[in-house]
Amino acid sequence: MIGTTIGNYEVKRLLGEGGTGKVYLATHPTIGRHAAVKVLATSDATDPEVVSRFINEARAASGIRHPNIVDVYDSGVLDSRTPYIVMEYLDGESLKQALSRGPVALRDAIDWSCQLAEALVAAHAHHIVHRDLKPDNLFLIADPRNPGRRQVKVLDFGIAKLQCPTHHQVHRTRTGALLGTPLYMSPEQCMGSKDIDARSDIYSFGVILYEMVSGNLPFDSDSVWDVMNMHINDQPIPPGTYRLSLPTLLEAIILQALSKEPRQRQQSMADVLSQLAPLRESLDTSPDITASAAQDAIRLAQADRRFGGDDILAFLTEIDEMLDAPLGMEIVGGAAALLGHGAKSPTKDINSFGAFDERIRQSAVLTTLRIPLNRAPTSDVLGFYDDRRVRLYLPFRKLVIWVPDRYDLLFMKLVRASRHDVQVLEEMHAYRPFDIDAIIEKYNDSPRLDRIGRQLQVVMHRLFGEAAKGLRRLGRLTRRS
Repeated sequence: MIGTTIGNYEVKRLLGEGGTGKVYLATHPTIGRHAAVKVLATSDATDPEVVSRFINEARAASGIRHPNIVDVYDSGVLDSRTPYIVMEYLDGESLKQALSRGPVALRDAIDWSCQLAEALVAAHAHHIVHRDLKPDNLFLIADPRNPGRRQVKVLDFGIAKLQCPTHHQVHRTRTGALLGTPLYMSPEQCMGSKDIDARSDIYSFGVILYEMVSGNLPFDSDSVWDVMNMHINDQPIPPGTYRLSLPTLLEAIILQALSKEPRQRQQSMADVLSQLAPLRESLDTSPDITASAAQDAIRLAQADRRFGGDDILAFLTEIDEMLDAPLGMEIVGGAAALLGHGAKSPTKDINSFGAFDERIRQSAVLTTLRIPLNRAPTSDVLGFYDDRRVRLYLPFRKLVIWVPDRYDLLFMKLVRASRHDVQVLEEMHAYRPFDIDAIIEKYNDSPRLDRIGRQLQVVMHRLFGEAAKGLRRLGRLTRRS
């Protein structure tokens, strides 16, 4: 096959193979365009039903013509009477491969689900129901329209149902044949109903979106029949159980799509798309409006929550994955102590200033944990900060994190010296002891000490015990002779 010409394309190499055939990379010799050539397995070329599905795939995809559906260039039959399809070559990965790494960032889940919904709106407008939506049949490539984002491509319309009475339905199924993939099938598919319409795709869409945001399937079992029974009879665990920060609106959309009765689901993919619109707008709306308002809501919702060092690192990792250019972020307070100076006490938020950027605030509302972000009160903080910054070498691609020198952070904490602040300083001291002489040397003549006399005495005693008795506070920090 390699080196031969199929249609107008010269076959270059094998890309992959499966139970139904092989896929080759081919190139148009004149215009240089790459294509993927799908050739049906010789063993299936004499099976009318398999051939019918293969032809159906070409007919269904080519009839829709949508940027989120793989483009079909040509189809035909080889001299060996084996059918082939020439289609758009895609360089990327399947959604299944992406999900193998766990749940996706909310920004991506919302963006990709909207693209999938748009593709299905177009397919349904052509009276085509896919009937086999699953992560294997969704491909992610670099989005030429939106640098830094990914474009969804819907594949494999092999068992799509052409509903329009003006189309001749070539594909027929054997009695009792199971069409679809059980983990993503609608209840009516599981029951073998002949009345499958667009609302079956809505259910499968709901399963996929559930998996994207939670990292879990709504129904799973080693037994195909158990899974099908669950689709028919069991209620799914709300996806927010796995992702506590999941927006209520998004969870409601998913659960409605997973309704057992088609009449209780959204009645069209256009309905789903309109429900997703407010979430999608939050990706592109001006950050000084939407992101700030969203952060205020997050701050209220998370008021009683505390976040440890691992939480903060996971939060920043998600932000890093959303950035399309390098960006610095300067963190102070408890989060800085957790990330860079050995503290263990959880914090309720992240305080930042200097290089703090609205792109970070906008991305933060789409993360899993959605930790509140605050601009540090610079009038309080800068008075005890001499810009001795420390860069943290964390496993990020774009995000660069800076924190204050540990002695500057000590004096920032002394501004309030709450019980939590003192505990953090004790943890920092246990991790790497402060030097009492270094404190005196750095701050002995600073007029800034006038504001924190009492706090200083308390903290120094907590950190140094008996050694602190050799200190007195008379306008400046001195050592008793």
